[in-house]
Amino acid sequence: MLVLADIIVIFHAFVLLALIVGPVLLLNSKRNRGLEQGFIIIGGLTALSFFITGACFLTTWEKYLRTAAGAPSYTGGYVRHYLGEVGIAIPDIATTIAIIILVTIGFARILWLQRKN
Repeated sequence: MLVLADIIVIFHAFVLLALIVGPVLLLNSKRNRGLEQGFIIIGGLTALSFFITGACFLTTWEKYLRTAAGAPSYTGGYVRHYLGEVGIAIPDIATTIAIIILVTIGFARILWLQRKN
């Protein structure tokens, strides 16, 4: 179970990277349907997870697997926890706001590009 939790941690890092880099690439590029579709899937699932549960489902799964394996888990969000491990303190609300802004920028850019074509 701990191995699966660790795999989720690594996958979660790639998802966050996509949510951070995706809008930047969308803003600085011409229409790229593959990039748009990838961002719609990742951003959409992230937004849906926050809308339905109020948290990221990857964080929930990771914590569940750690607890089920009898290992200690953490409180709060993924970003706060793992940045806190390296000495960077960030409140969970800051991460939530940042994700909302990035997903909105990405979706707005996709809609803008579709409108132009």
